[in-house]
Amino acid sequence: MHDLVETSEAAGDIVQSEEIGEAMLALRTFMFDHVYLGPHARGEHERARRTVRRIFDHLADQGEDADAIVTFVSGMTDRFALDYAEAHT
Repeated sequence: MHDLVETSEAAGDIVQSEEIGEAMLALRTFMFDHVYLGPHARGEHERARRTVRRIFDHLADQGEDADAIVTFVSGMTDRFALDYAEAHT
């Protein structure tokens, strides 16, 4: 936090130091490679697709407009989407 404040103040813009920026990029790369897109997460990706499809189909069957459904679903947290799908589909 101090890095961001101090580096931003010196630069006159919101920036990180090169050292912290590199560390954040390394962390981001690790997270995508090993957590978000890692082999153990692939089953969850399919579960997410099925859940969103069930919600979309349910709302479409209720006569909701496709744009309204997309807006509604895009605002859902993971937990809310799973709970909603279980309760309504």
